[in-house]
Amino acid sequence: MSFGVGFGDIAKAIGLAKEVVTRYREAPKHVNDLATESDELRPVLEGYVTLLNRLERIYDVNNAITASGHGFKDKASVFRKRLTLDANDIKSCRDQIGQYNGMLDSFMISLNVLMAEEAERSKERDEIINWLNPPGLDSRYGETHTERLRNRVDETGGWLPKLTEFHDFVEGHTRTLICLGNPGVGKSILSSIAIDHLEDLQAASTSPIGVGFVIFDFNSQDEPENITACLLGQLIRRMTRYKSKPKRSLPMMGELVGCLKTAISSYSRTFVVIDALDECEIRSRTVFLEKVFQLQRVTSLNVFATLRPIPDIVTLFEDSGSTLQKIQIDTRQDDIRRFVDCRMNENLPLFRKVAEEVKSRLISDISTASTEVFLLAVLYVEAVKKCRTGPNAYKKLYADTLDRIKKKDTADLAIHILSWAGWARRPLMLRELQHALAIIEGELILNGENTTDEDSIVSLCEGLITINTQTHIRLIHSTTQEYLTGISQDIFPTVDSAFQTGRCQTDEEFAVRLSQYPLYDYAVKNWGLHARLITSPRSEEILSFLQNNPSVEAASQCLLTWEGFSQHTPANVSGLHLAFLSKGPYSAQERNTYGQSALATAASRGHCDILRVLLAYTAEVDTEDNMSRTPLSLAAERGDVEMVKALFTHGADLSRTDMFGRSPLSYAAESGNEATVRYLSGHALSMTVMNHPDQAGKTPVWYAARRKHWGIVNDLVKHQANIDFYGKHAATLAATAAENKQWEDVMELIKAGADINLPNAARRTPLSFAAEHCQGDITVALLDAHADQNICDEDGWTPLMWASDSGWDDGVLTLLQHSNVCLERQDIHGQTALSIASSMGHTAVVKSLLDADSEGKTLNLADKTGWTPLIQAAKNGSDVLDLILDKAGSSVNTSWADMAGKTALHWAASRGHLKAVTRLIGHVAVGVADNLQRTALYLAAASGHNEVAAALLANGADVNAADYLQRTPLRIAAERGHEEVVKELLYWKGDIGVESDPHNDIRHLVCFTASLGVRRALESEGVPGQDGLFDVLGLAALFC
Repeated sequence: MSFGVGFGDIAKAIGLAKEVVTRYREAPKHVNDLATESDELRPVLEGYVTLLNRLERIYDVNNAITASGHGFKDKASVFRKRLTLDANDIKSCRDQIGQYNGMLDSFMISLNVLMAEEAERSKERDEIINWLNPPGLDSRYGETHTERLRNRVDETGGWLPKLTEFHDFVEGHTRTLICLGNPGVGKSILSSIAIDHLEDLQAASTSPIGVGFVIFDFNSQDEPENITACLLGQLIRRMTRYKSKPKRSLPMMGELVGCLKTAISSYSRTFVVIDALDECEIRSRTVFLEKVFQLQRVTSLNVFATLRPIPDIVTLFEDSGSTLQKIQIDTRQDDIRRFVDCRMNENLPLFRKVAEEVKSRLISDISTASTEVFLLAVLYVEAVKKCRTGPNAYKKLYADTLDRIKKKDTADLAIHILSWAGWARRPLMLRELQHALAIIEGELILNGENTTDEDSIVSLCEGLITINTQTHIRLIHSTTQEYLTGISQDIFPTVDSAFQTGRCQTDEEFAVRLSQYPLYDYAVKNWGLHARLITSPRSEEILSFLQNNPSVEAASQCLLTWEGFSQHTPANVSGLHLAFLSKGPYSAQERNTYGQSALATAASRGHCDILRVLLAYTAEVDTEDNMSRTPLSLAAERGDVEMVKALFTHGADLSRTDMFGRSPLSYAAESGNEATVRYLSGHALSMTVMNHPDQAGKTPVWYAARRKHWGIVNDLVKHQANIDFYGKHAATLAATAAENKQWEDVMELIKAGADINLPNAARRTPLSFAAEHCQGDITVALLDAHADQNICDEDGWTPLMWASDSGWDDGVLTLLQHSNVCLERQDIHGQTALSIASSMGHTAVVKSLLDADSEGKTLNLADKTGWTPLIQAAKNGSDVLDLILDKAGSSVNTSWADMAGKTALHWAASRGHLKAVTRLIGHVAVGVADNLQRTALYLAAASGHNEVAAALLANGADVNAADYLQRTPLRIAAERGHEEVVKELLYWKGDIGVESDPHNDIRHLVCFTASLGVRRALESEGVPGQDGLFDVLGLAALFC
């Protein structure tokens, strides 16, 4: 008998289930992680397990049937068991297998989609990181850090993470930790140890921790924007979400800082390690630290920095406002001994055969000689055979090393290597240096046989050169550079003439050319720097290069390109555009695709000698480029006074403006070169040139002032420049600076003679802004410069009103003492300075104003709403009210009512100011009503001020005085649900007011307040409930 399924089918089902489970278990880890978190997969797996157990039971039963004996009884038993086997059970299992397979396939499809999306996000993140790292800073930092850790001897510097200061820094008790030490004591390796420790902490932490680092180098001076971008790239590398895709160019510093703030906020803690901060160029360092400190003030950023003990830099950290700790780094004998012992055993096989006594003595001698400078231990190990008892200073050690180099036959090659490593404008790759060493003057093709191998480069220089894992060449330490610089005239007299001939062959493919000639990029971008320092004329070689059209085109392409856009550089570039004019068949008027002539290019690049030659060849002096800029405009922007003089002498027009309306003088003033501005100002033939505004309404003096070139501002003013020129936005320089709180600029403009009484578009003067922001020195300086403090802005406010509003008592006193200030001056709303100070509760200011107003002219002066200073004080319940009553006495009109008929007592009662009410009760009649017939008691009851109501009642207030709608204090208190006030008024026999009219009964008031306390208070006074009592809206009383 057949049941539609055989034992083979069952075995296959079991095998398939096991295969599916096995296949799942062997999936990649990230798939496992995602699947574990998915609620969709759990029922599938549970179903597979249940089904597998079920199939195994069926399989075991069938195996038992098959294994039965061959006797009659056995066969009968088999037959009976086959009859009891349910085929539908097997079919059900097969259906479930298909169902679970379909569910698993659906899950795997969803999982694959998620993995594809994650891969796409990872790709976009990598693009952003690469975009933020155009100069390769991140890789350079990483290579340097890795190289240091690789060269570190185990346990050296291990004391740093154990320091209390470092522990406080990691735990967040200290926001900034700086390590100070002299050159060579080991600060750099300590910074790498700190980075490594923080990255370990990052990996072990359950909460996200950000770690970034910057490694400065004396030979690589990077822009602060690039450094900040690199740091941002490091922090977003671990982020899974980001907002935008990379643009063509790097963002500006403001955008970078904003992005860094966002990135830092995504971590629970963020650490940034800055190594060799003192080796960063001053301007870049100042800008970078300013942004770091700015981020520390608004984020959880923690900073670890190493530097020499330079007071100016340390002061920047001390003034940053962050919690700071300092560690003095000195060499440690155990570190030095451990390093020397390890390196000697690793690198000097003969050392292992030396007696222990000699070893100990050698290690001891080197450690003693390296007590103050760890670097000396490195150099002594390199020179151990000849320098066992070395000198006490690194200069002697370097001198001995150079003596050994010069005594070899390879001295010239070694000196050549050192000159490249010490004077290259950026770190060179190994292949670049090899090609540079292989160049033979007069040869047009590089000979591969002249290449010097890596080991020879290092050994020839006796340890003064190091090559990291990424084949970057550098001197072993900054002290090496300092020593070589000091003796450069004796050892390297022609160090900057190495690129006097730019040997480079033309190639159709730019990328191929860069790959084939590693030195090509460096030579094109830096040969001019070296050529300027040539001590002997080499014009023939230079002219030979510039007359070679293919070489000039290739050089210009490399010079002007940026990554991925080599075909977007200007075409038709001649040798004139690059540097010098040859005597070949060139026209001085040739232009590139940017519209620049050779003269304009020379002016923009600062080649004064070339410019003079071009002018001698009758080049057109006022030729304009695509932006209408002349050579004079470009030279003025560079601040090169010699070029400006040469161009002007040959007839350049000072009044010529570009497409933005800017003149040469405008660019010179912005650039900050005083000599250039002085020359242009002295030769300006009219005031039009001096005060000519550009399309944005900005004059030369405006540009100079905004850039804080105050010497130039003074020079321009001496030549009749208008320092009070109103710009496009109707504001003078002084008013704009004060509005932007640039107080140092305001002081400089005062010194320069600016008219400080000229207001901005809102009619506010610098004195007005100074008074608002409580600037004492600025206020005094402005007043000494005859600032008019009675000038009103568009709201009618004077500087005195701004100072009063700010509560600046010292400023008010200063203003009152300097001139005949008008105390009775009112703004457009009728407020005086006294009224404003009273409304703000500034007691000290009110006292000063009252003392100044001996005649009491402002004491009772009301604004347009009828509020006097006393009423203003009563409204806010401040001590000002007591001060006015005490100082003014009977002179103050305590009964004065405002436009609504309210007195000071009304306002104090309605606002619940018990102290003010108590003081006013003796000066104002408590029964006076306002224009709506409301008494002070009525207003206190309406606002729920029980203590105020009690005080008024105790002093004779009429408990039943009704308003114009005949509502008594009790009625209004009940209507608004003020239970305590109701009880107080009932105690004083307030009129309950049960009306005969059923639609106007007090019992309906609780319909609106839903106040059980008011209901009970009324019932306790005998107010009965009545069934069927309805108000005008048809609502029954809640208590009926």
